[in-house]
Amino acid sequence: MASLLNPLYDMYNSVANTLFGTPEGDDVIQIYGNAEKAPLTHIGADGAFYIHGVRYNIDPNGYIGGGSFGVVWLAQRDPTAKKFDFDPNAGRTYDSLVERHYADFVYKLLNAPECCVKLVQVERSTATRGEDYKRELELQSEAGRFVQGVLAILAATPPPADGVGPVTIDPKWIEKRNPPGSGRLKKGGPCEGSHWAVIAVELADKGHLRKWTNPLSKDGDGQMTIIENEEERLRSLYTAQQQGLQEVAIENAANFAGKESVFGGVDGSGNEDLARGVLFRLLKNVQKLHRRNILHLDIKPDNITINHLWDLCIIDFGLARKMDDPALRGPHGRQSGTAGFRAPDDILPDEKTDIFAIGMTLCCMLLSSDLVFAQSAGRNNQNDQFYDTYLAQETSLGLKKWAAQLQGWYSHPKYKYYPYRPRVRTECISDKGARLCHRMVLRDRRLRPTITECLADPWFQEGNLIRDNGEEWQKLVRQSLANTGHEGRSYWLQNHAGVETQKFLAEEE
Repeated sequence: MASLLNPLYDMYNSVANTLFGTPEGDDVIQIYGNAEKAPLTHIGADGAFYIHGVRYNIDPNGYIGGGSFGVVWLAQRDPTAKKFDFDPNAGRTYDSLVERHYADFVYKLLNAPECCVKLVQVERSTATRGEDYKRELELQSEAGRFVQGVLAILAATPPPADGVGPVTIDPKWIEKRNPPGSGRLKKGGPCEGSHWAVIAVELADKGHLRKWTNPLSKDGDGQMTIIENEEERLRSLYTAQQQGLQEVAIENAANFAGKESVFGGVDGSGNEDLARGVLFRLLKNVQKLHRRNILHLDIKPDNITINHLWDLCIIDFGLARKMDDPALRGPHGRQSGTAGFRAPDDILPDEKTDIFAIGMTLCCMLLSSDLVFAQSAGRNNQNDQFYDTYLAQETSLGLKKWAAQLQGWYSHPKYKYYPYRPRVRTECISDKGARLCHRMVLRDRRLRPTITECLADPWFQEGNLIRDNGEEWQKLVRQSLANTGHEGRSYWLQNHAGVETQKFLAEEE
């Protein structure tokens, strides 16, 4: 059946490209330095920049996240500015807007009171010459135009041609908060004297999937945010046991009292219907990427955000590549991804590389846990004896055995809020769910299922699989949020849950 449909997809892509053209960096709306459209050369302490003459300001309290590539902030639109014109009849659904009326869709988002702005350090290495930034801009523009559930790029500074970004940025927006003036990114390398590019992207206002796998703090952050200074050491859970980092979790346990994860719930019985719906959406969106010849190569809970419809949006195309990109044959191809989600492959990446990362993401959802296995950041294999023991081979013990082992290690009450402790009771993880997860993360990529085979797995034939984003799906999500404890419900009520969600959770109160 799939082979019969492929010509139809090819025909659709051909027609779509003829109508719209494949988006390039130059097609993206430009970010300016003032209302008169002067080039943006510096973002100062006020965080101001302009899109089509409308002023936006980075919100000092709107830090969203960051890494070695840059940082992401919330930006506020000038409330007195005139709205951009767009055709209100262009389309009513996300799918129709993206596929047929991309410009109207972008302008509609730019009329919102806020958006996200991604500050990207360009000269990470002289070898890239700005090519990483240009590639991300082009691939995410293409994906956002044609793939439902992928964030759209709203505007950007022009891609640099010489490897030097067009913008310098006040240190307050890019340096670590503590200590100030450190000259380093919040989680990355030196930034003094460097140049940056700026990308405005669609806002997915419900946060990212990682917040759903850990207990919520009053700010909606996971345990790792509370102890983010220990993150690198915590990536190796087992050496952390000898380093006394459990004490960090113990000291911070009070911050998480009364809060539980969305996938775990207050009783630890898990929520496989929610996990099933999330995985279904993730697989369908990545399948659309693959049909457009795009590999994401960095799928993980942090790169899966939730929008106002409680739908999944895939973000961060910084490592994404076209399948025929020659660079995949070099070091990039063998080291793509984030430690813990990176496939243990030593050959050219393909669709099965993304399958592995999706499988590890499913592992996090089924267990309701953060990073499930350690993995050396500089190595090409999983480099974890427990991965080898429990999941690497078809004859391995399996996910439920691994969950039981982890539960045993952290059964003591003082480890209740340790970030890698599974919050779903082992007996509540279904055999079919655990089996699908195991198949997706096998070391031999030839044995991993395709996306089509994943969607046909028996796990999707049981339980309640809600395929669309209508009222039934939103009700399931609201019920899941209501099961995160009193303070968990309070967080969602206070953070733009939407009228219907507020009403539902208020009734639960």
